[in-house]
Amino acid sequence: MIAKMIDERIEQIVSKIDNKILREASHYALFPGGKRIRPKMLLSISGKTGLDVAVAIELIHTYTLIHDDLPSMDNDDFRRGNPTLHKVFGEATAILTGDLLLTLAFQVIAESSLSPSLALNVILNISKKIGANGLIVGQLLDIASKNKPIDWEEHQHISFRKTADLFTTALVCGAMIKGLPESEIAIYTQFGQTFGLLYQLKDDLDDQNSPIPINELNRTKDLLITHAEHLLSLLSSPNSFLADCLTSLSTIAVTEMSDQTLSAVSTISKNG
Repeated sequence: MIAKMIDERIEQIVSKIDNKILREASHYALFPGGKRIRPKMLLSISGKTGLDVAVAIELIHTYTLIHDDLPSMDNDDFRRGNPTLHKVFGEATAILTGDLLLTLAFQVIAESSLSPSLALNVILNISKKIGANGLIVGQLLDIASKNKPIDWEEHQHISFRKTADLFTTALVCGAMIKGLPESEIAIYTQFGQTFGLLYQLKDDLDDQNSPIPINELNRTKDLLITHAEHLLSLLSSPNSFLADCLTSLSTIAVTEMSDQTLSAVSTISKNG
């Protein structure tokens, strides 16, 4: 039901794009969607009041995928089993569609039913997390690290920026919309960082293309999951959806704990 609600709202928003090519390219990029995990995370905290912000987060996530797939970046031919956007609509249209979705996301928030002050704070939080010191720099560092050895600290920093920051802003925006206190927002912040690192770790293990040895990635998992479970236990109200998301990552292979694991949790705690 939540996925349907998100998809229907995205359909409504995309249908208002006047230009046929941009409208069709946007629809192609957004449907069929993935798990919609980021907007669902937000809604698990905010409730329906946060729908437009949840959709905005999904628009932003899709923009990052479009640009990631471009020949000048990851040069991918397929996304979710279908040809990537630039393969179908051309590279220029793909770039412009990504730009469109990023810009549209902030319009959607600005035109939402949130109070002006809350909408401004939400926009500020998102823009910081996806901007020059967040997701963008993570993507830049990820490209720069291709085909060269990097240490755990560098890999962790890239994962925080490239992957965890968007999860974190989804959770924090949900908490802001719900009107939760700073103490609760701090918990969601740490959970977003931990979950994002785990999410990237699982992706690296699945793809087996990480610059970090597989056994080093394996050793990181258990303590991170324990830490994330502890963070969820600190919430004033249980969040079963986040618990389920965490469970979905628990199938990552693991051996013993290591200094890298302890370093990851220590960094998350400091950042939180």
